[in-house]
Amino acid sequence: MRKALTLMASAVALAGAVIGYGGAASAAAAGPGPFYWIVSVNSGKVLMPYGQSKAYGEQIVQAGQGDLGAQEWKILGSGRGRKLYNRNSHLCIVAPATGSAAYLRQEGCDDNSGDPSNLRPVWTVSDYDAMWAGNPVTWQSPYSFQFMDVYQARLDDGAPLIQYPYTGGVNQQFYLKYVPGT
Repeated sequence: MRKALTLMASAVALAGAVIGYGGAASAAAAGPGPFYWIVSVNSGKVLMPYGQSKAYGEQIVQAGQGDLGAQEWKILGSGRGRKLYNRNSHLCIVAPATGSAAYLRQEGCDDNSGDPSNLRPVWTVSDYDAMWAGNPVTWQSPYSFQFMDVYQARLDDGAPLIQYPYTGGVNQQFYLKYVPGT
């Protein structure tokens, strides 16, 4: 009887893991790839935490693509609402405030500091199919209602990412590029 109960509990746990049982906590457990570079249409540069930092609260910038885990992102979630999880820091890009031109930072994927709805790390992609096809999309925060934006449409390494009202500019467009071998 005890063996049967143990086997049944194991089967239930396995089924829960397969169908995604576990809510938000399981969504943040990124596991292995696939990983992607998030590329700015305007500059051709990829997003990463400043200085490859693993620090909570570090600013997100753009830089030339290299062989760096800090430039690789896992796209968590389903549908149009996604979390952008960094391979190196194990943190997500968040909308830090509701005001315009606030710098984007990396924080916990399930950190709801000052946001009981836990929308700060969520980004809504403009077109789900275009995102997976590697075509340009915009990312909007349902927390701030602002869009991911390369500050002043800069082209240089180290240019910060901010949130900003929609302008339609290419500095607010990004595409995913698969990291081979992930």
